Amino acid sequence: MPNPTVTEALTRLRLAADRCLNAFPNQTWTRVSGPGPDTLTQDGGGGFHGLTLEPGVELVLSCQLTVPEQAAGVQLPGDELAATVFSLYPMELLLDGQSVFQETGVPVAAGPCLFTVAKELRAGSNGELRLTLKVPNNQTTTWFQMKFTTPGLRARFEALDVAWAQLAIADTIAFVPEERERVAEAAQMVPETLPETDAELNAILNGIAATLKPLDARAKSTRVHCVGHSHIDMNWLWTWPDTVEVIKRDFRSVLNLMDEFPELTFSHSQAATYEVIRREEPELFERVLQRIKEGRWEPISMTWVEGDVNMASGEAHARQLLEGVTYTREVLGATPSTFHAPDTFGHAGNLPQLAVSAGAKRYYHHRANPGGADQWPAYWWEGQDGTRLLAISTPSYNGEIYARDLAAAAIKAIKNGHPCALHFHGIGDHGGGPSRQNIQALRRFQHTPLLPSAECSTTAAYTRELLEGGVSLPIHSGESSTIFEGCYTTHADTKLYNRRGENLLCTADALLAMAGLPEPAEVREAWRTALFNQFHDIFDGSAIHEVYEKNRTDFLQVEEAAAKATEAALDRIADVVGECAMVVNPTGVDRREWVLVPEMNGTGDVVLCDGHGTLTEGQYTDKGLAFIAEVPSFGAVYYEIESEMDGFDEPPMVRHAFAPTDGRQANTPEAEAAAPYLRIETNVYVAYIRKDCGVIVGLTDKRANRELVAFGMRKPSDYMDTARPELGLNVFQITDELPHAMTAWEIHEVHQEQSLISGATTRVVEDGAVRCVLEVTHRVRKSSIVERIIFYRELPRIDFEADIEWNEIGSPNDGVPGLKVAFTANLPECEAWFETPFAAVRRNSNGQEVPALRWADVGGSTYGIAVLNDSKHGYDALGGRLRLTLLRSAYDPDAISDAGKHHVRFALFPHPGDWRAANVPAAALAFNQPLVTRFVKGDHDDEYAEDREFAGFEARLRDPQTAMISLVKPSTAGSNVVVVRVYETAGVSVHNARLWVSGAVAAWVANVIEQPIAAAEVREESITLSLRPWEVRTYLVEYEPDDDDDDSWDDEWEEEDDDDDDDELL
Repeated sequence: MPNPTVTEALTRLRLAADRCLNAFPNQTWTRVSGPGPDTLTQDGGGGFHGLTLEPGVELVLSCQLTVPEQAAGVQLPGDELAATVFSLYPMELLLDGQSVFQETGVPVAAGPCLFTVAKELRAGSNGELRLTLKVPNNQTTTWFQMKFTTPGLRARFEALDVAWAQLAIADTIAFVPEERERVAEAAQMVPETLPETDAELNAILNGIAATLKPLDARAKSTRVHCVGHSHIDMNWLWTWPDTVEVIKRDFRSVLNLMDEFPELTFSHSQAATYEVIRREEPELFERVLQRIKEGRWEPISMTWVEGDVNMASGEAHARQLLEGVTYTREVLGATPSTFHAPDTFGHAGNLPQLAVSAGAKRYYHHRANPGGADQWPAYWWEGQDGTRLLAISTPSYNGEIYARDLAAAAIKAIKNGHPCALHFHGIGDHGGGPSRQNIQALRRFQHTPLLPSAECSTTAAYTRELLEGGVSLPIHSGESSTIFEGCYTTHADTKLYNRRGENLLCTADALLAMAGLPEPAEVREAWRTALFNQFHDIFDGSAIHEVYEKNRTDFLQVEEAAAKATEAALDRIADVVGECAMVVNPTGVDRREWVLVPEMNGTGDVVLCDGHGTLTEGQYTDKGLAFIAEVPSFGAVYYEIESEMDGFDEPPMVRHAFAPTDGRQANTPEAEAAAPYLRIETNVYVAYIRKDCGVIVGLTDKRANRELVAFGMRKPSDYMDTARPELGLNVFQITDELPHAMTAWEIHEVHQEQSLISGATTRVVEDGAVRCVLEVTHRVRKSSIVERIIFYRELPRIDFEADIEWNEIGSPNDGVPGLKVAFTANLPECEAWFETPFAAVRRNSNGQEVPALRWADVGGSTYGIAVLNDSKHGYDALGGRLRLTLLRSAYDPDAISDAGKHHVRFALFPHPGDWRAANVPAAALAFNQPLVTRFVKGDHDDEYAEDREFAGFEARLRDPQTAMISLVKPSTAGSNVVVVRVYETAGVSVHNARLWVSGAVAAWVANVIEQPIAAAEVREESITLSLRPWEVRTYLVEYEPDDDDDDSWDDEWEEEDDDDDDDELL
């Protein structure tokens, strides 16, 4: 039980120390020009009360610098006045017309931190200060502090801070009664009011240290590893040019401090930042390489950037590791072993497996510590497949080196039984890095009694000592809790760009492999561009508006590179004669689904024939020819129009209808107009859709003879339609959050939900042999939604496409409006499952917003529904209701985050059995990576599609069970080597599945960064494999190509030189 005397003494010391830290007298500033009040008060902590800033408007303030004789008992006259600045804006500070500090970029942390304002203070007036803040046009966030201090105040703070640390550590390590009495005796020396004179105060503090001296050796037995760090946000509240300057500034600052302080070490992540220095500052880069060789600069750059780990796909994670580790090895000459994720908003459950495969020995993070209030400093993180990775965590990823910091880290280590502790130091939340005064403080603390031993160190050295101590660590299994749930939706544009980029690049890589072509440098650069934009503040929608202008142009480059590679591969795959429609499957699952060939136009319905003589129906639409294609995994099928529709005449799928229990029939124009529903019947479903809202109020699955909507229309005993359409399927809902802070990040207090269940209009725009399409138009508030609902005659998936003009703008007065779509199913079991990177996770169906990738599912062993998406990440499940969040109009830091036009796609995939039996992961993959089509104009009309077989590279799983191929791509290991990645999708073991690769002659099991680990036996072009639940396995496969293969196609890329700045492809 804590000793009250000790607790009170610690409180007194802490309050006295912190008072000195912020003790410089308040100053009064007068507005010269710009917005805001006429006068402002600057407090001792550096805050400006009443500070008002406007984007693009310069603010100028003046102040008569007035100094009293003393502050907190410390004499001020005769001392130097220094300052620290934390600012989002370029600024200049003048004293009597002379510039004492100027920053033209985004300083945020003006490393190396302290700068001199006045050489010697005097009592009374010290001249006029003039402060100019040049607020950029893009900046709506108010973030400015300027804190004054003097050597005397800093010395007084340190003396009190050290005393607090000494007493706190002694209280922690005193185990026997005699030691506890000694601690209590020292605590009694702290009076209720501490004296302000140096002599009296020092006598007390020296007495405390002398009393506790017998505990010094034990205090020193705990080592604090101080790791220098600079947390650089790629783009957040600033633009990329600002970030480039911060990278240069911080690298230069650290290297100069290393010259001055030979003990300084520095750990830095994000391979993309090193590439900036390599390209723009070659001399600086050479100095970095030298410090890396010396072991003083630790590259913790396992990933290209510090990306969001909840919303990136499994393949994007693999590529982050491939690019980060490969770059660090090949360019920096080091092997990184720390997966550095300080600021990600939660941790995906299968990440340990990927990180360990790439060589990670530790995973550092700050947020979402699974220890809860205990905040574990270290623990074993066990991934969903069983892989364990050492996770380490600190309360912050930047900060000062104060005695309190060393003490707090040591105390936590001692309480957890650890021999050592970890402390990150570096100024600022956007660069800055280690500071001179903190390194000097560390030198003093190394000789201060009763403080833990402390030294400049690295993450690797910390974990080595930790594990050598043989400590028992807690174990956390699977994902961690998440924070900032608004980030799964805010800035829908970047979510769309990212998913589209991931899908197009994976498709391009697959087609290149199928065509026997290498991956060109432009595709690798496109991957790096996509990975850069997965940086957490960009991808999470929490950056300023201008960031997303670059985001958009970056992904245009990604799409261009992917399209160029795809077209080159299709040219090779389409090496056939005769006019036909070629359909290529770029994924590792056999596909039977709808395709569209834009180049084939006509009217009515047709019959097509594939290479095996199989017939399929086709339907001309206003965008081309649609038909159902069947294509094997990584295969191609060639279709030819055989005839106009003959013998395949199908009845229309849509008719106007009343409720099934209503005796009226819609068989006249008057009755059709009065009929409230459209009845759609396919080979899979019978559906009823309300015309005035587009809600599916009845859906019977013929496969299971199950009605999915509990009360969408009248019951048999009712005399009128007493339905609850808001409990149906495909219900748009506008949500309203009360005004709050951090709106881009937080979903907060939803006080109103409006279901759009009336006032819409619905019309039939297509009804043919393949599909029927309904168009529903909503006009609500200032916005409109035009939705197309697509039923396929033969397929179980129901597609939805919405063109949304969203004019609901969030504000501090009105709060945050949002848009969701809800699907409420009548299910006996309501387990909620969500796709995560290379896995899925069951979560409570409690209405909380959670992250997912391409699908979420609610149901049980007998039946369920999945909602698929191609660009969204925020879902919530409540009982049998599954909702997908489409838009959120957060208003900070971007005031118009989701305003504008959006094209949204999602799908409903009902299924008998559970999601595993229905292979929902394959359905979501298909929805995201469509079959690729091309109209081939051949040379000889007498050649038919049925005479053609795809002769290129192919790969597929035979007896896959719950395994799926996630990737096929060209390998850098050789022109006839491909990378094939397989993963288990359902959390169950796979036994003796066979991976067949056409022409395979040799194979190796590889790690996620595509390095061979062990040979794999190949028999009859097949590899037999077994997988643990959720296991991800990578293979390198060598195959015999066709004799006429030619991988020399670089000229196609050289035709169009890209003169854009190289940094745009970071």
